[in-house]
Amino acid sequence: MPNTKSDILCYKFNSIQKRIITPINIFNTFVETQKQSTESALWDTGATISAITPKLVNDLGFVPAGTMAISGITGALDVEFILATIQLPDGVLRQNIKMAVCDFSQNINVILGMDIITLGDFELLHGSNKTVFSFTSPPSEKIKIM
Repeated sequence: MPNTKSDILCYKFNSIQKRIITPINIFNTFVETQKQSTESALWDTGATISAITPKLVNDLGFVPAGTMAISGITGALDVEFILATIQLPDGVLRQNIKMAVCDFSQNINVILGMDIITLGDFELLHGSNKTVFSFTSPPSEKIKIM
């Protein structure tokens, strides 16, 4: 019988949101002290991979695990990547998440891309001038089409 337990993350905002930002915990488990930080993370469906700023990489003592090519609206470039453990507000730890090391001016240090979003069901609802965001993990087995 399949595991039917789901972890549901749900945020209700009192106005329409143009960006979804939630807290996450990020851990460097590759150092003896296992450094960690709680950060505001932007959920970005336009990003194929999650990203982290060089400042946070430095603060948590990450060592780059390699380089990778990324592309965006300003073109393509090679960047370093790290492997991190992240904990979303649903409490589930996701280990060895490959994160591109990039500067971005979003007043945040972490972007959660489709590599994380596709691990569950991502839903945005807008009504009565409010936004409701939910993320359910693992994703549903069935899709209801209306």
